[in-house]
Amino acid sequence: RSSDLCYSGMLETVRIRRAGFPVRRPFQDFYVRYKVLMRNLVLPEDVKGKCAALLHLYDNTNLEWQLGKSKVFIRESLEHKLEKQREVEVCRTAIMIQPH
Repeated sequence: RSSDLCYSGMLETVRIRRAGFPVRRPFQDFYVRYKVLMRNLVLPEDVKGKCAALLHLYDNTNLEWQLGKSKVFIRESLEHKLEKQREVEVCRTAIMIQPH
């Protein structure tokens, strides 16, 4: 029944995926994963604001991402950019601490 799908959140999930935002992460998970990219940013106190600050840095048009009540919604192309840059930063950090 469609009411069952609605209550389970399936219809909302389908709507979001059709809108082109297949990657969904809770704010805290997103922040923990990508905080290595936020080292040189002046950040607000709240985790949603921190996520928005980073996302704005990588896409200031706001076409590649949206913020929901509790999650970040991003397009795959932006996720690939973030992952690639995260890998660069993690490697850079590893190289810096290796000699010690």
